[in-house]
Amino acid sequence: MSSLEMPEPPSPSAPASRRRRASWGARILALVLAPLLVLGVAEALLRLAGFGYATSYFVPSKELEGRWVENPNFGRLHFPAGLLRVPPPTVVRREKPAGTYRVLIFGESAAMGDPKPAFGVARYLEVLLKERYPGAAFEVVPVAMTAINSHALVSMARAATPLNADCWVVYAGNNELLGPFGAGATLGRSTPSWRWVRLVLAARATRLGQAIEALAARWREPVSGVNGWVGVRVLAGDRLGATSPERERVYASFARNLTDIAESGRSAGAAVVFSTVAVNLRDCAPFGSEEPAGPEPAVSAVRSAVAAGLKASDDSVRRALEAAPGHAGVQYLAGRGAWARQEAEGARDAFRRARDLDTLPLRAESRLNGIVAEVAKQQGLVLVDAEAALARGAAAGVPGGEMFYEHVHLTPEGNHALAVAFAEAIAPQLPESLRARAVGEWAAPETCATRLGLTAWARAAAGEMMMRRCVDAPFTNRLNHVEHLEALAADVSKQRRAQTPETASLVRGVLEQAVAASPEDAYLARVLAEFLEATGDPTKAIAEWERVTRLLPHHPYAWLQAGGLLRRQGKTDEARPFIERAVALLPDWVEAHLEVADLALSRGRPVEAIASCRTALRLQPDHARAHYRLADALAADRQREAAVRSLEEAVRLDSRLWEARYLLGVEYALVDRLAEAQLQFEEVVRLRPDHARGHFNLGIAYARQRQWERAGRHLSEVLRLDPKHDEARKALAQVVMEYRKEQGAQTPAVVPGPTPVP
Repeated sequence: MSSLEMPEPPSPSAPASRRRRASWGARILALVLAPLLVLGVAEALLRLAGFGYATSYFVPSKELEGRWVENPNFGRLHFPAGLLRVPPPTVVRREKPAGTYRVLIFGESAAMGDPKPAFGVARYLEVLLKERYPGAAFEVVPVAMTAINSHALVSMARAATPLNADCWVVYAGNNELLGPFGAGATLGRSTPSWRWVRLVLAARATRLGQAIEALAARWREPVSGVNGWVGVRVLAGDRLGATSPERERVYASFARNLTDIAESGRSAGAAVVFSTVAVNLRDCAPFGSEEPAGPEPAVSAVRSAVAAGLKASDDSVRRALEAAPGHAGVQYLAGRGAWARQEAEGARDAFRRARDLDTLPLRAESRLNGIVAEVAKQQGLVLVDAEAALARGAAAGVPGGEMFYEHVHLTPEGNHALAVAFAEAIAPQLPESLRARAVGEWAAPETCATRLGLTAWARAAAGEMMMRRCVDAPFTNRLNHVEHLEALAADVSKQRRAQTPETASLVRGVLEQAVAASPEDAYLARVLAEFLEATGDPTKAIAEWERVTRLLPHHPYAWLQAGGLLRRQGKTDEARPFIERAVALLPDWVEAHLEVADLALSRGRPVEAIASCRTALRLQPDHARAHYRLADALAADRQREAAVRSLEEAVRLDSRLWEARYLLGVEYALVDRLAEAQLQFEEVVRLRPDHARGHFNLGIAYARQRQWERAGRHLSEVLRLDPKHDEARKALAQVVMEYRKEQGAQTPAVVPGPTPVP
């Protein structure tokens, strides 16, 4: 257009068109902003009202200035109501002390050190580093929690970035397939994408999202009828085929989550170490197998081998393997056969196949460990081969019971072996000033055990805890279940035999010196408190538990332990503030409410005890011990019929609860329901063969039903267990007399027998 040309005048309709477009834009903007504004206002109002809870893994301590502590509400993001888990007690300085090398270990219960975190891999690693580099300051912190998986680890990693750690170690994979947002039916079979999971978690982190969750919980059915965490038993009904497409979605999320964790670590300035996950191959049979299919001879071959279990012949296992090579149980039997023939490599391969084919995948399998290695390579990270590390210390290179309590949780020996592998990976990352301090080799297991306060008492307690876990499904589904329980029991017996008075005196001195040398070590203080309690010094134990409350004022466990010991000593007024503090710190903790009930009973207030038991049962309706405690309170309030119903419910929920069976047997006997009383007492002495009162009451129940020989056997057993039991001696004499009269064809007198002992 030339300079003399005029532009064409605009169309008269143009301003109206622009106005219409602007009007529509404003409307769309209003439609978007208005809901956001409403949501923002609602969120702000809820926060101002104090509703809801913080969701970060770490929160500032209210009692310890300049410290971060674990957040007991973190698990609410990942678990349905009633299945809540909490992190281990943790205290970390916000400002890392100058010259300190800080290591974080991310993972699940195995990384946390379950069943005894005081002797977990983090604790072993800290000792190893301090012993190898004397004079240097090391701090190893587990950022781990039972039952979580990599979806939780992403947010845990982000929460840990302000800690200024020098090294991150990631040891995870056991819970990917059946953990929260995995492929298990118990926690919701949907296997969502990682993007959806993060959207859901972000919504749950808001106060508005928490309000919606609270409202929904009023109408939601409990997950699979389970209202309290009972370990992996809650997952016993899950099944996931080895070729299920849901596995592929889990693998994709796992890879993405690991990538983001690595990037978070690097952005925080830390060296990042990934590790594969080691599991019990040799001494843990699969939890589930695919049902055999095909022609009848093939199905019969599989079922015959499985029915024979560990006694199956090599020929029957070979036929079953040919018929169903994808059967996890048969692969395990093949591994056992190869092991018996001292074919270690063949055994290891078969055990691995058995693990990978397990339809209840509670152990990290080959594909998950492969993803760990692949992401580590892509991100240029240091990789620890934990499988190989534990294999080096295992029999014939196949990890089993020497390294694991059950399927994944490490024994002290296993934690030491894994910690050495981590230490070897960390050592090259250390500053030159620290590497120059290196002396000798890595500390031996015995040295670490001494530093950590690992005693025969602690080992026995850990073994007993694992036995209690393993007597239920899904552990009972394994082909070597009985063998495994016998091995655990044998180790506990070994530890008990080492608990002599002379050993106790020596151990006490060592523990007291260790606590004096590390007065801020809450784990050591707890170890000493538990030892003093186990060896019969409750007064000193209370003092140590009080020390733990000062070191961990935010954590309820020590408060409850101290309160419970004071109550059992009859010091109810002193016990009360400790127990109430535990409840205030964790209002959803069933055990704390049950301790409140026991305190009320000790003070002669059964109505208050009943109320506390009912609070516990509202939190966990399926808690067997809560029903048992309620029965105690009801009986004290003279509500005997209601007490019997509570005892019956306790036994229904937990058939191994011998205390409830004993009281139930007494109640039945008092109203002449002798056959039912007999059944309860029979179970008591089966579960507790050394229970003298159980044998006594069973003997009386037999006598009152004129079963003289059985009565005599159990009354004699009472006298073997307690030679001073005068009532048993008198009852036995009467039983012998009546038996002789009956044998002499005389008319026997009715044997009233003593009243059952409550």
